[in-house]
Amino acid sequence: MTGGGRPGSGGAAHARLDGLDQLRFTAAFAVLLYHYVSSYAPRLDAPPSALLTFLSHGTRYGYLGVHLFFMISGFVILWSSIGRSATDFAIGRFARLYPSFWAALALAVLLFWALGTFDEASVVTWPHVAANATMMPTMLGSPRIDDVYWTLELELRFYALVFVLLVARQMRHVETWIAVWLATMVGQMAIGGRLLSLLTLAPYGAFFVAGTQFCLIRHSGRTPRRLIVLGVASLLCLHQAWAGRHEFVTPDPVSAVMAPLVVAVGLALLWRLATADVTERAPSPLAARLGELTYPLYLTHATLGVVVLRNFPEGTPAGLRVAATALLAFVVAALFAWVEPPLRVWLTRRLKDRTAGWTWSPPGAARPTS
Repeated sequence: MTGGGRPGSGGAAHARLDGLDQLRFTAAFAVLLYHYVSSYAPRLDAPPSALLTFLSHGTRYGYLGVHLFFMISGFVILWSSIGRSATDFAIGRFARLYPSFWAALALAVLLFWALGTFDEASVVTWPHVAANATMMPTMLGSPRIDDVYWTLELELRFYALVFVLLVARQMRHVETWIAVWLATMVGQMAIGGRLLSLLTLAPYGAFFVAGTQFCLIRHSGRTPRRLIVLGVASLLCLHQAWAGRHEFVTPDPVSAVMAPLVVAVGLALLWRLATADVTERAPSPLAARLGELTYPLYLTHATLGVVVLRNFPEGTPAGLRVAATALLAFVVAALFAWVEPPLRVWLTRRLKDRTAGWTWSPPGAARPTS
């Protein structure tokens, strides 16, 4: 969801980012469609829509956009750590994630207080807000104000693992550590355990691992070890898509085929981006704009869907409600994307000034090697 990587320089880098931005936006839009068409619309007390009913057969798999997000995050976060100090990495991630998140959280709280939610029994309190502001509310024993925040907790735990490698100056051995991490995932699947689950980001760790291998292949080519790790991670991704689909859709025979198939398409697209020969060309302004929209759209769409869809005048068709709310979600995301970049630049500069003397790890000291 967050992106913001910097894959190298020159035309190849521009094209690489274009492809990632397009995939990230597609994933975010798929999640929006899953929520609005397949999850929220059927719960509305509104005239049913034949079109939405038809579309829901496909949009019910939109939740798998999150799985694609995790793969892209594995790619981008590893790449953005190359040649950077632990301090710069932490500042970059903080400045990219938290300002937009806090703004989205404030919007959610205001909307819930003003308009309520689908669940009239739910109450948003200040302790809930404070816990959610950390982006790790469940680890503090507090419910999430917006259910989509669950992915951010996983992202932060992945960032923490990369940060530890940077602090320990282990990035030159990153491939070894990723292989160990993957082996630990397999062990966790066999024996369980809460600590192993936290460390391996179960059950989604394999998606991050797959993304890291696409990054390494793009960065310095294919090797037998990278292909083996990617192959094992891909099999775990397909298994999770099959085994975990019951949390999002009816686990029927159709979803047993479609969920792994959608993940396989995502893996194939990232393989194509990681291995394609890219000719030098100018970056795409449209791809850049879509990339900027992705994170705020993901952060705000669910809250808007929950509270806005149910507050249309009585009798408004469900299809019209969904279309109008989706348009509003894009408008809000565009406002966030307009304000966020200069704020991020300012915050990054201030944080770097404050941490100028910190020397956890030397910049450029560790790059992934085969």
